[in-house]
Amino acid sequence: MTGALPQTRRWPRVALFALAVLPAVLVVFAPHAGWGRLAGLAVAGGAAVAAGCVVLVRPILGVYAIVFYVFAGLGQLVHLPVAAPLVAMLFVAVLLDLARGAEARLRDGPFWWAVGLFIALGIQSMLVAYRIDISLLRLGAYLKALVLVFVTVQFVRSAEQLRTLTRVVFAAGVATIVLGLVSYSLGRGTDVVTAGPVNIMRFSGLHRDPNEAAAYLCAALPFGILALKDARRAWLRLACTLGVVLLVVGVFASFSRAAVFTLALVALGTLVRELRSRRGWIAVLVVLAAGVLLGPRYYFERVFALGDILSNINRDWSVLMRMRALETAWELFTQHPLTGVGMGNFVVRGAYNLWIRIVVHNTYMEVLVGTGIFGLTAFLAALVAALRHPAAGAREVWRGRAWMRPLCYYVVVAMVAAMTSALFLSLGYRYLLWIPAAAALIVGGLRREMRRAPTVTT
Repeated sequence: MTGALPQTRRWPRVALFALAVLPAVLVVFAPHAGWGRLAGLAVAGGAAVAAGCVVLVRPILGVYAIVFYVFAGLGQLVHLPVAAPLVAMLFVAVLLDLARGAEARLRDGPFWWAVGLFIALGIQSMLVAYRIDISLLRLGAYLKALVLVFVTVQFVRSAEQLRTLTRVVFAAGVATIVLGLVSYSLGRGTDVVTAGPVNIMRFSGLHRDPNEAAAYLCAALPFGILALKDARRAWLRLACTLGVVLLVVGVFASFSRAAVFTLALVALGTLVRELRSRRGWIAVLVVLAAGVLLGPRYYFERVFALGDILSNINRDWSVLMRMRALETAWELFTQHPLTGVGMGNFVVRGAYNLWIRIVVHNTYMEVLVGTGIFGLTAFLAALVAALRHPAAGAREVWRGRAWMRPLCYYVVVAMVAAMTSALFLSLGYRYLLWIPAAAALIVGGLRREMRRAPTVTT
């Protein structure tokens, strides 16, 4: 009887191995059998089931996955809706966690009051909206971003996990450049936009728009600098340095003129933090010098010509349309200062003064013209409510975790970088603005727990 036990135990392993190999077999042989599409759906369904099981068992992995997916722009490669289902699975995991008696970790009163007020004002703006469907789409995008904030704060429960989250953002920024180059060399998956008087190619990595790609890279850059500071081994410092240089070169290769302001802010914030460290100054200057030398020469000509263009905006179609959009948005706001014209409705209400339907290309003006002065106040209040936690954490005495002070500082820099990019893009209801806000709110929870923890006296 004992001799038969090994034979019976081998079958489950054989079955599991067969199940693991079956998807690859289907992908290889199904097209020859004439039912390749069904096999593809079966593989996608199996992957979705496996991902759902992993998310429900280890939700923190799902949080890392969605953050990496967003910052890397993997949606350009995976032509399936991934972000929304993954966020939904994480929300189910939160509900199960709360049902088992876990504590809700996002308990920031000012943040919730600001969010609730903004949602109420967004709903009331639909009373004057020309296109309620657009308002509903914008409100849905905002709620989806809030759900991601909620689940991120719920499952990132320790300082070590928060540090891992920042490294995931940095790795995703590097990945969007590397995978973008690979996809471009294969002739698929990335967009290289041709524009300008000299027919330039604007690199966007795996993101759809080069300006948007530059905003993601600038938001990931502070976490790359943080990873470089934390690196203890020589090979790891070298890898982080190369990653930071890649991010800087990627910003230049996007030819985004607005990104120069965000990049300068990140560099200035880093130099201020490393003011007393000669090695920090040298590292920042070396990275910037490498980025400048490796960056496209025409980028700097394009940036330095911006002053001449602003004095005669008719010379540049892109700048002209943005200035006309800002003027039109301000005019509409003065006509509807309290209610706005409806959440997201500028694209239809501003068409009378523009040749094409475009967004404002300024997050704060977009919110202002859509929801009115009180809507913008509530929107900014939510961001400030989140930002105050890492700002205080950068001055906190973290018992046993001195590395949390620079981490909090660079969370501030990343969030301010995203908010600066929002001056030139419509990001109010996008993940880019709210993932750094989630990191800031996590710092608030960690500070609250540290205060509640008993102090040990000797």
